[in-house]
Amino acid sequence: MNALPISEPASKRVAVWIRVSSEEQAEGDSPAHHKARAEMYCTSRGWKVVEVYDLAGVSGKSVVDHPECKRMMADVRRGHIQALVFSKLARFSRNAQELMSFSEFFHQNHADLVSLSESIDTSSPSGRLFFNLVASMAQWEREEITDRIKSSVVVRARLGKPLSGKAPYGYQWKDKKLVVAAEEAPVRRLIYELFDEHQRIKTVARVLNERGYRTRIGKLWSDMAVRFQLKDPTAKGIHRRNYTRNQGQGKTWALKPESEHIFNEVEAIVPAELWERCNKLLDDRYMKRDRPAKKPAHLFSGYVYCSGCGKPMYVPTKSPKYTCQKCRNKIPCGVLEELFMEEVKDYLIEPGNVQSYLAKAGE
Repeated sequence: MNALPISEPASKRVAVWIRVSSEEQAEGDSPAHHKARAEMYCTSRGWKVVEVYDLAGVSGKSVVDHPECKRMMADVRRGHIQALVFSKLARFSRNAQELMSFSEFFHQNHADLVSLSESIDTSSPSGRLFFNLVASMAQWEREEITDRIKSSVVVRARLGKPLSGKAPYGYQWKDKKLVVAAEEAPVRRLIYELFDEHQRIKTVARVLNERGYRTRIGKLWSDMAVRFQLKDPTAKGIHRRNYTRNQGQGKTWALKPESEHIFNEVEAIVPAELWERCNKLLDDRYMKRDRPAKKPAHLFSGYVYCSGCGKPMYVPTKSPKYTCQKCRNKIPCGVLEELFMEEVKDYLIEPGNVQSYLAKAGE
């Protein structure tokens, strides 16, 4: 079961799959090494390498949506390649579900998967069984690595050691400690002082840009960038860590429960009183903004009908006109209310109208 076939036809067209993550490349596991090993094996079997799929730097968590993977699957469907060679199953993918799907896909298209390290060839039933077993082990290994990394992040955060990512604005990592950056700290302090004076984020951003200050990456200060600096407690001497969670590729980061947040003491850039005063103002405005506003009352909503389709007309949010949703015909609210008041006045001025109404009401 573990022996690779040696009686393959000389004309077999194969492709080489290369996938080495950035972390593995940093440890010296180069894509060139994997390519050379696979090509040497193919040469020894008399196979012809017609394609190379290069996914260097790509994580093994999921590869099925990668352009190179899609190109590979298209080549298999059209019969361009008869086998895919890779140095190790974990180099193909670390997702057991994807690996099993690939095994079935290659089997349906009369192509084989060849893993050099595990001596797996899916051209036989036993090879496909062993492939699926090792695929499950590869996913288990990936999940174990993920758990170990998560645990180490929490430990390193509690010890105040640097994690991935840059230091907060106004600070820098030096000798594995977060210290004040001499060039950025005055600007970080100025942000709080300007907001305490003007109490407007837009004004703070405008003043910073007018004075020639730029962000760490050389961009103009925006409202969002100023707000982020104001809300970050690092400036008052409390560095918050382990408070966000990655929800997956393409998704925004989510906040973790406050019980999981980790705080480390660092040198403060601004007094705690100034930080608290600025953030209280931000929080008060946020609460005021979130209060449900009173909805305006429009007397004729649903009672005015469109002249085109006969459907009732309503006043959309932030619009001063009665609007037909189908025909988009519009009547200004002020015009309609003015006409109504004129009709009421005329009705009340004529004594006969009032007497007629009272007579009908008494019947």
